[in-house]
Amino acid sequence: MTVAPEPRRAVAAETGDNRLLSDPPTYVCKQAGQSITVDGVLSETSWQKAEPIELVLREGTGKPKLPTTAKMLWDNDALYVAFVCTDTDIWATMTQHDDPLWEQEVVEVFIDPTGTADPYFEIEVNPL
Repeated sequence: MTVAPEPRRAVAAETGDNRLLSDPPTYVCKQAGQSITVDGVLSETSWQKAEPIELVLREGTGKPKLPTTAKMLWDNDALYVAFVCTDTDIWATMTQHDDPLWEQEVVEVFIDPTGTADPYFEIEVNPL
């Protein structure tokens, strides 16, 4: 599985923000070689073999002040995404469905199963 930049193009077309058109790095997602326990602890050997990717700012303007890395794995049942976020002041206020989480502290995953950005799926998670 390869993670590629197509959803950024869809967002750029929707918002008119051409800074999103530059391609982020491509990430090759490895198959998990063992059962993964979803517990926030990346102790399985598969996680140790998964390559980290450093995230960039949403606006494409460079690196964030505090680093965030992601790792991904897959198996026949699931796509596993792990974030390691460095933050000295963790906060969030939004708790309702469809709140604009991207306006605060958030990590986002865009999944483009067809490679065309139509459809694509967006998952956002905040500290709450």
